[in-house]
Amino acid sequence: MQPSHNFGMQAAHPFGTQATLAPLMNNTPRAQKRRHEGDEEQQSRRPLSRDASMDRSPPPERPRKGLAKRARMVPAEPSGRSQTKENKTPDGEEEHDVDVGVLLANLPPQSLLPMLTALVTQQPQLKRTILNLIPRPTLESALQTLATAAKKLSEAYPYSGPQAPAPTFAFGASAPSPFAQPQQHQPMRESYITDRLRPHVAEFVSACTSYLPYFSYTAAPAPGKPKEKPHAMETYLFLEALTQHVYAQQPLAQSSLAQVFLQRLVEEWTAWVDGVDEVVNRQGGMYGSDAVRSWERGLDYFAGRDGEWSQGMRGVRDRWVGKVGWLVGRTPSHPMMDL
Repeated sequence: MQPSHNFGMQAAHPFGTQATLAPLMNNTPRAQKRRHEGDEEQQSRRPLSRDASMDRSPPPERPRKGLAKRARMVPAEPSGRSQTKENKTPDGEEEHDVDVGVLLANLPPQSLLPMLTALVTQQPQLKRTILNLIPRPTLESALQTLATAAKKLSEAYPYSGPQAPAPTFAFGASAPSPFAQPQQHQPMRESYITDRLRPHVAEFVSACTSYLPYFSYTAAPAPGKPKEKPHAMETYLFLEALTQHVYAQQPLAQSSLAQVFLQRLVEEWTAWVDGVDEVVNRQGGMYGSDAVRSWERGLDYFAGRDGEWSQGMRGVRDRWVGKVGWLVGRTPSHPMMDL
């Protein structure tokens, strides 16, 4: 019978199809899993691609390139306009509101000297203005400056003699051997000593010439200002201290000083003698006997030493005797004895 046969085939066909498809569907995920695992193993064995390596380890060039690009994008400022917050100066409009006195009053004292030195270096015409503003130094401050410069010059003199051994206070200190030979010290060359002394000689002369105008009888008055001559006793004390510092130096130091300062010092002494002569013999002034006696002793001492400095001071002493020596009973026919 054909209908029943068809019904049997239709009934068996769906169940048969499900039975055959079930194992296939169950095996499909396992095969895919094995395929993925194999792909991962192959990928792990392969060398990393460029993108993967860059993701895992970024090269150091990456931030540098970024900075370089940013540097190219930002325009460079001119050298004249590149000012930091520390050295930025007010603009033209802001300068009217700035009180320089307030700023200078709050600056530390040690910063004023470099500032003024730089200002005079950049604008030399301001030197006279600053000198007119500086108050006249006192005799004590000038003598202290001379003493400091003279001490530096004396300490700069190189010595080649043997140095005294340092005292030892430890027990068991070894005594010097009686058979030890004395060390032979060769004298240093004069050229070497002169080179060592040159900067200190210049510093001493600079200190002298910086203070001389305030105690000098030869300095010309500043333009528009009357000449105020110092007192004769004050000038004598300054010149006496200066000459004493020169005489206290070593012979080579004195010789170096004579080359650059002897003529100037003799001129200052001569101008002082002429100033005393002007007051005593032309203006009718007088000085105390103690002051005049001290001048006599000082000039006599400087003229009685040996060396080129004393030769110059002898002329000063003889000039003083010829002009004002009568104040102490001395005349040119009775010159003072050289000590």
